[in-house]
Amino acid sequence: MFDGDNAGMKAVHAAYPLLRAAELTGRVARLPPGEDPDTYLRKHGVPGLTRLVEDSIGIVEYVIDGSAAAAGPEAESRAAAIQSLGPLLMTAGNPVEIELYIQRIARRFSLTDLGVVKEQLRRGVRGARATRPSNPGAERSASGNRAAETKVASRQERVKLPELALQRDLLGALLDKPELFRSDYSQRLRDLLTVEDLQAIFSAAAAQIEEFGTIDASRLVTQLQGQVIEAAAWLLEQLSVETYPDQARAEEVLRSGIPLLQKRNIERESVELAERIQQARQHGDVDLAIALTKQRDAMLQTVKGLKR
Repeated sequence: MFDGDNAGMKAVHAAYPLLRAAELTGRVARLPPGEDPDTYLRKHGVPGLTRLVEDSIGIVEYVIDGSAAAAGPEAESRAAAIQSLGPLLMTAGNPVEIELYIQRIARRFSLTDLGVVKEQLRRGVRGARATRPSNPGAERSASGNRAAETKVASRQERVKLPELALQRDLLGALLDKPELFRSDYSQRLRDLLTVEDLQAIFSAAAAQIEEFGTIDASRLVTQLQGQVIEAAAWLLEQLSVETYPDQARAEEVLRSGIPLLQKRNIERESVELAERIQQARQHGDVDLAIALTKQRDAMLQTVKGLKR
């Protein structure tokens, strides 16, 4: 129960991630504008204050309603208000909660197309990611920061950005449709992921599917804290706003993307083999050079057989 002014609204915004981190469910007792808990209690007594508490609503619902009320009638301001809610929903974690919040946003902003709402929320999440420091643990010691930065840099050197984006898209399709973790697509993707963060996410999600039959987003994020560095923000965004709500579309992404990723992996490995072949020749190791050449030729033949 904060003051019924802009500062009180900001305090609610600030309280939500803290409560989520402590696994507490928060509600908001809404005070009339200009009132604070003390003045309201003096005017309405204990029964009035009790009713106020009993009529409280969840924090996210409160923020959604307040954003819609403050946005005004202009399309631009309403679009911006929806976009600003993206980072808030990203911290919710539970996919069911997020879907219900998205439906509430659509109702409060008088929109019928949930796809439009989700895309605007994604923009807000991407904008928040762009303005955050590259290392989310900025408060850690300098030595810890350098170690994390070195780890991220080494991964980026190994995997080019288009390949990284493809791996994320394919894993994202599985996270959107957890039942696909039991498909052949999942087994093939497991062997093709080359980024350590994505491998860790895949393994943790697959273990949840095996144990519980579904993915608990909050549990997954908590479990991966400290293990996932570069992909931490991506994971939160992926779990917060569904990218592939249609299973057929998710399957199509996997069907076409997995052979492409396999092709890219082989091409990258063939380049590395070419470098090793050159080094073997320079050192006079003819047998090793011949063996590596055969291995590279076999890989290139595999590439030719893959669906383009």
